[in-house]
Amino acid sequence: MYLSALSSRLRVWLAPILALALVAGGLFAGSVPAFAASAPSVTITSTVPLDPAVANTVTVKGTGFEGPGAANGVYVLFGETSSWSGGSALPGEGWITQGWVQPRQISNGSFTTTIAVPAGTLNSAKTYQVATSAAHALSGTDRTMDTFTPVAVQQPAPVVPKVTVSKTTGLNRSGETIVVTGTGFVPNTTDPANSTTGARPPLAGKFAGAYVTFGKFADVWKASEGAPTSARKVLNGQQKWAIHQENFADLDALSPGASASAVAVDAAGNFRAELTVSADEASDALAGNYGIYTYPSGKFSGFETATPVSFAPVVVEPVVPKVTVSKTTGLNRSGETIVVTGTGFVPNTTDPANSTTGARPPLAGKFAGAYVTFGKFADVWKASEGAPTSARKVLNGQQKWAIHQENFADLDALSPGASASAVAVDAAGNFRAELTVSADEASDALAGNYGIYTYPSGKFSGFETATPVSFAPVVVEP
Repeated sequence: MYLSALSSRLRVWLAPILALALVAGGLFAGSVPAFAASAPSVTITSTVPLDPAVANTVTVKGTGFEGPGAANGVYVLFGETSSWSGGSALPGEGWITQGWVQPRQISNGSFTTTIAVPAGTLNSAKTYQVATSAAHALSGTDRTMDTFTPVAVQQPAPVVPKVTVSKTTGLNRSGETIVVTGTGFVPNTTDPANSTTGARPPLAGKFAGAYVTFGKFADVWKASEGAPTSARKVLNGQQKWAIHQENFADLDALSPGASASAVAVDAAGNFRAELTVSADEASDALAGNYGIYTYPSGKFSGFETATPVSFAPVVVEPVVPKVTVSKTTGLNRSGETIVVTGTGFVPNTTDPANSTTGARPPLAGKFAGAYVTFGKFADVWKASEGAPTSARKVLNGQQKWAIHQENFADLDALSPGASASAVAVDAAGNFRAELTVSADEASDALAGNYGIYTYPSGKFSGFETATPVSFAPVVVEP
């Protein structure tokens, strides 16, 4: 090295000079006052801490470097703290970089110099220093110029576990597969009380990883905050165990096939998991918040993460009353019983002006239902369109009143036996009515159109439906 080679050459020619100096010092010891130098010290004025990824220039300012020890100048060296701590000859090896401040560069014991630290030569796990020493032959014997100044090195950013979810809003309630990626899920063994090391089989003493879960968790759900297991509700079995690939066999050894629910965490702490999320009325009713959650199998609280997710709004299709008639053509003119079924005949109370609520007895203030009728109605027959009652001609008394079963008694209270002409509408708005239809010359002569009609006892225009029917042709015997 530079320092070693230079020291060897200088020892040869400096020895006689040093001997003469010592003699002279002895001759004049009685007449010259003792030399009183201030202790040497060094200041680092460069930006610190040093970045290991780039080349760094360290500016070194020294003071107090005077006296016999500074006769040959000063060595300025940069290296690990363990390279040298004084008390012995300056080692010639083991330094990252070194320089020589010549005597002529020192003024009144002060100097300023720079040393270059190449990129990639620093390890953030180690400690470093700028050291100084007497130069050349004196580096082996004179310790008066020794100084040691720590130099900080940038530490890597702490690894923070993070989770990314491929889709978090507008999820399909019926089921949708999403991708969960994790980074920074690396072992942490520095604190036994907050460790990633498993305490029980199948991963006792090994990296215990983290659970990756779709669920509905309480506002306070973290085990590290004292939350019970019940605060973490996993939904639809959607949970993966993120562990090291080499530990899959440990899961299977304890429970054959268990590794099927595991995902691999690589050496850098990355994982990828697929979860199928869904929601229904039962899960909506659970307390807590939908989300993708991770939490440790061990104790490490850093693995506790929450990513909220939400589902597309429930689309409530408007209930549209509909009527189905068992037979609509070729009906027997002499009389034929047909079945009329209705769906969607549910209460509508959102608009008082177009309500299913009765305004007069016997169903005042109650669901007034709808009339189910066989008749011959005019082309414009709806009350909601201003048609008069005369536009709705009921034939042969074939009309039923579709109301709730519990209101049959209200009809009978007003008119005993009136409920005999009623049919029940269930809570879902369904009813079934039988009507006997027939036709003759008199009904044929009436204006309008044969059909099965429904219309409200109240005001709700949604109950106005028409299903045309027709009869078999009149057979004229020859």
